[in-house]
Amino acid sequence: MSWTPSFNGVSVIRSVAIPLLNNTLTNYSFNYYFDWYADPSGTVTVGITYDGGTTVTPLYNQVNATGNVGPQLMTGSFTTPASGASNAQLVITFNGNSFNNDNIYWDDMCLDWVVPVELTSFNAIANDDEVELNWTTATETNNRGFNVERMSSAGEFVQIGFIEGKGTTTETQTYSFVDTKLQAGNYTYRLKQVDFDGTYTYSSEVSVEVELPLEYTLEQNYPNPFNPTTTIKYAIAEDGFVKLAVYNMLGEEVATIVNNIQKAGRYEVSLDAGELSSGVYVYRIETANFKSAKKLMLMK
Repeated sequence: MSWTPSFNGVSVIRSVAIPLLNNTLTNYSFNYYFDWYADPSGTVTVGITYDGGTTVTPLYNQVNATGNVGPQLMTGSFTTPASGASNAQLVITFNGNSFNNDNIYWDDMCLDWVVPVELTSFNAIANDDEVELNWTTATETNNRGFNVERMSSAGEFVQIGFIEGKGTTTETQTYSFVDTKLQAGNYTYRLKQVDFDGTYTYSSEVSVEVELPLEYTLEQNYPNPFNPTTTIKYAIAEDGFVKLAVYNMLGEEVATIVNNIQKAGRYEVSLDAGELSSGVYVYRIETANFKSAKKLMLMK
């Protein structure tokens, strides 16, 4: 770097955006030579910014050198912020009288960091009222695990689960997580990968649409036979009144599970038959446009 004509003041060079990882120890290195001419030789700064130069964190600072500096390799490290690191830019600044140096040289400026977990894929698949998340890693270093996060209606990510990692490994690893009992709508997920030392990085976001059921269904209870509780799943295609009840083999109603207006969607309810005797019963769903019944067996 040199100036013609010479000037007295501040000169700034800022790089293009460098997509660094959030909250990650990052190493820097560059070859440097300062060709001194006279005193005061001025201040040379190499720094990093994440907001377009409004604030700059110094990485290397040389103040009024009294002779040539270098040529030599300058090295060091810094930790990126918890957010915004993808906007990183290197900033080179000279502040002084340019006549007092003949040239300033920077070359082979490099940034490098250790990727704690190399995530190679992350996807979401909707299946009825569930979303299955699957992801794969190529390598892992010091990986404690993954916080599974879903965006709330307020637009903020909330943790809904945790999957343990494999620590340190160079072998491919696969993971999955199922988010259940979802209503119709669009859902957005991300992973927060956490190291044993507390550092973390976020994955990219994935979105998936959970759709309303297109038809009415009544599924077989599970487990069956059961004692004394079992689960019943059903789906209704339109808003309306729903009754789900249990009957004995004489047709007498012995338990009412649902008896109200419900929105279209998929539902899962629990039947506690602790007050009933062992035997075969029928559970029946009724709506304005749908009726269905199935048998269940209580074995005490």
